[in-house]
Amino acid sequence: MKIYTKTGDEGFSDVLQKRVKKSDKIFDLIGTLDKLNAVLSLAYNFCAKDEVKVEIADLQRKIVGLNGKIAGFSEFDFDVSYFEEKIDYYSEKTVGFSLYDMPQKKDSAFINLARTVCREAERTAVDIDEKNIDLIRCLNRMSDYLYAVGKYLDI
Repeated sequence: MKIYTKTGDEGFSDVLQKRVKKSDKIFDLIGTLDKLNAVLSLAYNFCAKDEVKVEIADLQRKIVGLNGKIAGFSEFDFDVSYFEEKIDYYSEKTVGFSLYDMPQKKDSAFINLARTVCREAERTAVDIDEKNIDLIRCLNRMSDYLYAVGKYLDI
């Protein structure tokens, strides 16, 4: 199976069931989420805690689903309760840590980088459609989750 289709050679691609110029903001969002997944791959490979590795792999699958939803190719559940439960879990384990401490370990540094990329995706989502509250809330909570995980990994 060839991975090239040549359909994007003139600067357009299929998204939301139409041909869209590759410089459209929607591709900034999709590309930023791709970047987030790449950074999460680094975090996964440097992660010292197996329970977090499982969560990172699950989050990567969710991001693929989210990108499919954004592109109009699949469904995705924007339920943020998973992130909220995990944030609460990790926050209980990191009581006393300063919100402003910088990451000290490799795995937490990569998670922190992932958090900043997630925030970039959130800003792009707001720029595209500030009324898409479900998507914005999902990205906001995802970045909060990544922050909490990073603090936990620094213990």
